[in-house]
Amino acid sequence: MQKTGSRLTRFAALGVVAALGSTGLFMGSAAYAAPDSTDAPTSGDAYTAQAKELLLNDGVQAVGKDKNGDFVIVALPTTDQDAASKAAITDFSNTYDNVKVQTIGGEMEAFSADEVVGGAGYYTSGFVCSIGFTAWDRAGNDAALTAGHCTGDGSRADIKLTVPSTEKAVTGTNNPVGLLDGLGDFGFSQFGGVGNTAGGENRDSIDVAVIDVDNTFLTLKPEVTDWTTGASDDLAASTIKITSVGTAQVGKPVSKSGRTTGYTSDASVDIVDGWTLIDDRYVYGFGTYGLVADHGDSGGAVFQGNTAVGILSGGHPAANGQPAFLWASDLKNSLAHTDGYTVKLALDTPVITSAAEGADVERRTPISGTAQAGTTVLVTPTVGAPFEVTTASNGTWTFNAPATLGAYGVSVQAKNGYNLSDSKLYSFNLVPQVMKVPVLTSPANNSKVATEVTEVKGTGFPGATVTIAGSVTGTAIVDASGNWTIPASLTLGDDFTVTVTQELDGDTGPVGSNTFDVVPESVVVTSPTAGQAFDAASAPTTVTGTGLVGAVVTATLDGVVMNDAPTVAALARAATAPWSAKVDVALAAGEHTISVVQVVDGKYTSVPTVITFVMNADGTVTVAGGGSGTLAQTGASVAPFGAAAALLLLVGAGLVVLRRRVSAQ
Repeated sequence: MQKTGSRLTRFAALGVVAALGSTGLFMGSAAYAAPDSTDAPTSGDAYTAQAKELLLNDGVQAVGKDKNGDFVIVALPTTDQDAASKAAITDFSNTYDNVKVQTIGGEMEAFSADEVVGGAGYYTSGFVCSIGFTAWDRAGNDAALTAGHCTGDGSRADIKLTVPSTEKAVTGTNNPVGLLDGLGDFGFSQFGGVGNTAGGENRDSIDVAVIDVDNTFLTLKPEVTDWTTGASDDLAASTIKITSVGTAQVGKPVSKSGRTTGYTSDASVDIVDGWTLIDDRYVYGFGTYGLVADHGDSGGAVFQGNTAVGILSGGHPAANGQPAFLWASDLKNSLAHTDGYTVKLALDTPVITSAAEGADVERRTPISGTAQAGTTVLVTPTVGAPFEVTTASNGTWTFNAPATLGAYGVSVQAKNGYNLSDSKLYSFNLVPQVMKVPVLTSPANNSKVATEVTEVKGTGFPGATVTIAGSVTGTAIVDASGNWTIPASLTLGDDFTVTVTQELDGDTGPVGSNTFDVVPESVVVTSPTAGQAFDAASAPTTVTGTGLVGAVVTATLDGVVMNDAPTVAALARAATAPWSAKVDVALAAGEHTISVVQVVDGKYTSVPTVITFVMNADGTVTVAGGGSGTLAQTGASVAPFGAAAALLLLVGAGLVVLRRRVSAQ
């Protein structure tokens, strides 16, 4: 903040017929009315009517009276005047003796600001400060952020923008500043602790104020000026866009913009999460060495790249061989105290990447694109209601094309709070959808399903009708989650085949198919258990388990069939019975594998049950019962198969059929 001098150069906005200073000049264009004397009228109704008539000519820029009371016409250079203007000016000046014609270099311009950006200067009650960032209030009205100490604890008012070309950032000197349009009034402000107290070492000690902008002719842009165009009084002509709000990153480059020293950079954030005392008040924020700033830069923008991080609070210029030092009030923390004010952000226009402009797009299929992460994409079709799409964390987004055919136009625009990007209109041609083959997830292709199949299910396009044929027939509508199910009733068998296709609104696709078997349930192996370890003294002598009654069980140990037997008479397959196979080989140290299957009806083979067990490294073990590799006969012979054996089966004695030798429990 800086106190201004006693003189203020006021740059008044010029309207179409507004008085110009104290001269009574008017601006606009002209022809003229016939006179009654040799002097043109310079007062009364005749004077104003004559001025109005002259201003109808494009070449006439202003009319009025000079200090001598003569009638003055301010005109464009003769070379820039049209024929009608030349004739009117010449005729009028030749008619009257008191007419003077003066020329200017071009058409009149209003010396008023119509765009406001961060880093610009403003005047309030004899002081000048800088705007930090343009903003929104909680209702979406225009606002600006600045330093709390610029408000004089809320005592200052009469906020006006300053003329950039008169600022020290442009002139290099502390000349009186020119004033432009009114900006608004201070709203919330706080310098130090709550209630503008001294505060303390806490995050409630801040330096921020909001300006509620009430000048509806101003456009507040989410940008910060770099002051390279200050001499032309158009700070918005060269700016840095602000795309996000963040916390200052220590060690990372930082820049600032303010009305006294303009745009400065070439420094990094050196101190974060700290406090300073400015005019005996605590301010929480961060500091940087070497970032040039001075009085009047207060309230200016402090940012890293395109991220707003702070409001310039204070510091000290370079002096006594020491670098400049700047302190900024932490922006995110300061905003949290302002009752809902947010920084205006520049948003990139979303881009559709899935299809080129004018391309054919299959109806109902995804249209996708990219946008800034954290934004919502507003989608507005040329026909139909608008809707919103949320972007993913990587900025991607998608929506489905409608089911109609033909020309389809859609406008996309990014949104974040009250911030909106520019919109872009895309045009496509919607064509019939080539439906993909629906996925048959169960039973899977080339799979073996235990016991029976009670349903066929899969995935498809939501709303499509799925039709299956072959071993199972039926139709189903794909639900909103893309799933479908059709009942089935298949028992043991090989090479079942189901074909599948889907259709929606006449759009069809190719046919898919799955082939699968329905097999008996797998054998249960109860001993040894998977991963079990043995030493010589506890080596397994048998492998045991349960299987379907009437099934032929075949067990192998390390790939060698353990025993053999003929098929027994089948019983109800719902029942199970125990089986066993004797281990009659020497078990070396290391891992051993047992694989067991069962065959029902002589042709339907279960999925193998496979387990491994381990013999500890204590030498080769010879299992009791002989080491010849031939199992001793320990159970009843199954050949010939007589009434006694059949009786054993019927009472659940659990005969097990093996291909070499049988052991009954």
